[in-house]
Amino acid sequence: MLLTNLRQALLRLLHAPLFTVIAILTLTLGIGANTAIFSVVQGVLLHPVGVEDPASLVSFHARYTQLNLPSIGVSAQNLYWEREGAFTGEISPAMIVEAGAAYAIVGHSERRRLFGDTDATVNRKTMAAFTSGALKVYRLR
Repeated sequence: MLLTNLRQALLRLLHAPLFTVIAILTLTLGIGANTAIFSVVQGVLLHPVGVEDPASLVSFHARYTQLNLPSIGVSAQNLYWEREGAFTGEISPAMIVEAGAAYAIVGHSERRRLFGDTDATVNRKTMAAFTSGALKVYRLR
């Protein structure tokens, strides 16, 4: 049944070449425009220039009166142990606090698996968070 329908559709397209060309051009332009628009949205809105991981820079404060919670705490997914310096792509405890987060998660499996975090680097991150005095730390194993 499917092959019969495809054959009939192909024959009708061959008997109307102008319609076929217009249909193909319309599909081509539609797909091209969709790709171009998505690329702009992806590049400008979803991944702003100069930000490797936009999800790690999120800071918000919300009140949920129906849940009887005064606020929601925000955490950073990682931190770097140096207080200052040129460490592109890394974020210090002070920067995390300045962004509005109160917590830092160190030692999680993705950082260990994908970025090679070891017990020694996790220990340095944990100590940096503690010595900053402003962050609560969740150390995962």
